[in-house]
Amino acid sequence: MEVLFERICRENGITQRLTKPRSPTTTGKIERFHRTLREEFLDHVAPFESLAAAQEAIDGWVHAYNHQRPHQALSMATPVSLFRPHAAVRGGDRHPEPHVDEPELSIEVVEPPVLPPQGTAIEFDVRVPPSGEITLVTGRQRVGIHQALSGRTLKVWANHRSVHFLLDGHLVTTVPSRLRPEDIAYLTMRYGARPAGPEPAPPALPRARSGTAILAAGESVEVDRKVHRDGIVCLASGRYQVGFALAGRTITLRLDGHLMHAIADNALMGTWPCPVPADRLGQIDGARTATSPLPPPPLSAGAIRAQRKVHASGRFMINGQFIKLGPRHAGRSSPSSSRTPTTGSWHGEDELAVRPRKNLGPITRLYVKGMGTQKDRQGSPDDKPSRKS
Repeated sequence: MEVLFERICRENGITQRLTKPRSPTTTGKIERFHRTLREEFLDHVAPFESLAAAQEAIDGWVHAYNHQRPHQALSMATPVSLFRPHAAVRGGDRHPEPHVDEPELSIEVVEPPVLPPQGTAIEFDVRVPPSGEITLVTGRQRVGIHQALSGRTLKVWANHRSVHFLLDGHLVTTVPSRLRPEDIAYLTMRYGARPAGPEPAPPALPRARSGTAILAAGESVEVDRKVHRDGIVCLASGRYQVGFALAGRTITLRLDGHLMHAIADNALMGTWPCPVPADRLGQIDGARTATSPLPPPPLSAGAIRAQRKVHASGRFMINGQFIKLGPRHAGRSSPSSSRTPTTGSWHGEDELAVRPRKNLGPITRLYVKGMGTQKDRQGSPDDKPSRKS
């Protein structure tokens, strides 16, 4: 006896094929549909109050699946826009067409979505799942968010270059975009995305087709890092000391391949030799193009200078404060300068380090105490190096 499903297949010229028992590999298409059903429908609804309510909800989702949701396999068109009913199979049919009056099949044709132009930005809201992994486009863009934000709703600002995630107007993270124009159209249909306003944060680094960042020669990048309680930040698989005074704070590190600057509260908090080579700057997680100017350099016309020789340990003292340059600078005579609120060190014309001053009191002692310095005190006052400078 012919059932309704077999009849529909026959009337539309569809060949029905049965899979072998215990052969799940032959049911890949329907299993993939089950996955889509779970991810896009069942994962976002509460238990249904009745079978009638469940049927109504699933009917609505199926209608949206066929009439509104674009499909990548159909070049971002909807299934109903490409579906055409097949002529009924009549000649040689073992099941003759029943002589009943039936309503004609009505097909609503929906034009495929118009792809937005390159560079178009959109905004939409997403909810962070318990895993913290947000999948914007399967196989294309997946972003990890801290699990502490699971259940929260984030605003997403996305274009072909950057994807920004914001919580109550505050930036959570910025990642390079892997979205194509058709993905922007897909997100518009799936999440009800809307045209975006101004970009909420500096853009991510531009990337080539291979995924590597594109940086001009000498271009600087910025990255935000939280300072651990021991005064250390983690950067490019390394750990670097930036100072206990910054512990617990989120600072901006600016790197140009030569120097690494620490910026907090729009102030330059320190400068060190850059630990990351210039050709690896684009590989740092969260790196973005530096757009704002660096805070003014620490030196001014009123700075006091002194000459210091770097100890074998890579340190020297100025103004009662140790400055660490590293053992590779041992034995050098480093001109140093001190003013409120920073202390800097140079070798020749190259800046080596800048540190915040710990003692902000007035500088009143312009001489050196220590072994081998007494004979220096017999010279001219202009020849005496300064200890607190």
